[in-house]
Amino acid sequence: MLQTGDVYVTKHSNLSQVHVVFHLVVADSTLSSGDINSRHPAILGIRNILKMACMYDVTTLTLPVLLMHNMSEEMTVAWCTRRAELVLKCAKGFMIEMASWGGSQIKNLQFLVPKGISEEVFGTLATMLPSIFRVSNPLVFKASSSSALPTGHLPSPSTPVPPSSSSPSSSSSSSIHKSL
Repeated sequence: MLQTGDVYVTKHSNLSQVHVVFHLVVADSTLSSGDINSRHPAILGIRNILKMACMYDVTTLTLPVLLMHNMSEEMTVAWCTRRAELVLKCAKGFMIEMASWGGSQIKNLQFLVPKGISEEVFGTLATMLPSIFRVSNPLVFKASSSSALPTGHLPSPSTPVPPSSSSPSSSSSSSIHKSL
């Protein structure tokens, strides 16, 4: 029987630009509470996902930055900020850990925000990313996929921006995506 934090993988050929999906098993009630920490099974499940991605040459990975698909009334700005900070810092730590093991590197790590997120929360999360992932590469913040903004500019959540194509290089990039 599957438990919170377990991960299973499905392979897809009919999804555009998606070949593998990592499914993290969690109860919604577990994640909606604000009291998860870096040792929570869901966070350790993210570590396992990053580990598998590095082991099996997955170069682009998208993670839900709040570990939720939809916004709810309990998800205040402070709650969202704490949760995103936990996920971002843990992801960074796990990526540093994976780099010491060898194998492939994740070239693009994308963070997805839930549907219904406010402009205020989106802006707060977007400004957190460069302070946590201190990288020399430009960070791209996207709201959707129909028109472009120059790299490094922060669009408003209502401004649509297409996904960037990944180039074969040794650098990594991080971005926050807003699903509309």
